[in-house]
Amino acid sequence: MERKIKVATVQPPIPKGEKGGVISCDEMIERGLYLLEKAGKEKCDIVCLPEVFNVFGLTAEESIKKASEPDKVKEKICRLSSKFNMYAVYTCLEKRNRKFYISSYILDRTGGIIGRYDKTHPTRFEREALKVVPGNKYPVFKTDFGSIGIMICYDCYFPEVARILTLKSAEIIFYPALQRHFPETYFEIQTRARALDYAVYIVRSSYGVSQGEMWHPGIMIGRSCIIDREGRITGDLGHYEGMLAKEISLFPPRYMEGPGGAGKVDIGKYMLEDRRPETYKEIIIEKSMPS
Repeated sequence: MERKIKVATVQPPIPKGEKGGVISCDEMIERGLYLLEKAGKEKCDIVCLPEVFNVFGLTAEESIKKASEPDKVKEKICRLSSKFNMYAVYTCLEKRNRKFYISSYILDRTGGIIGRYDKTHPTRFEREALKVVPGNKYPVFKTDFGSIGIMICYDCYFPEVARILTLKSAEIIFYPALQRHFPETYFEIQTRARALDYAVYIVRSSYGVSQGEMWHPGIMIGRSCIIDREGRITGDLGHYEGMLAKEISLFPPRYMEGPGGAGKVDIGKYMLEDRRPETYKEIIIEKSMPS
């Protein structure tokens, strides 16, 4: 029996302070909330918003100040989750216990918080200018439709993150992002590989150019998308703001011809069974560099 759900990704417009941005941070947030509400009206089960949605477009000093205050954006998203009976993935810069984190919150259908993931690989800019400290855990969250994991932006550059999440039985990895000026082929190869290698859906959310403006190379690529377990991009918002919703099936699993003529196999399960972690010790040597 198929287990179908409707997932969505929201791509708000790029705010001022970023190349291609023409609106304020507050206007970007309001537009993003409008798109989130649009996903709710389409009866989506879960929606992903992009990285640092509460402060994107602000200076480092302004971001730190806002992150130190009560999060009114999170409150609004909680109300929308409850209103439309949907889960939401909300990623923010926040101050907790005198430290700054980039955190993804999972909001349930009642608007309650069921869990949090703290970005484990903040960039050097985030560590130095925003004082962000890294998280150290990779939680997987149980929902009423299945298990989900989160990786935030730079986390995707480290394939170990997606592997740990799938080892913990994540069926979908949500990927709030803030990637700026890099080739689209880089994004495609990297992100599709995570989905294909680990037989997992990936739902990516970033920022796009405002409608009526012109995108050109050098501006954030946008490309909020939904990638299936074959590594195929099955829905893509391109370079412009918008919302994308798509029905996916979490069951049956991804079947394919197994390596070595094994016949039809559940490739995700099959590959996990053939792992040899006792031979992987070299990859956990702390911060090793090639000689």
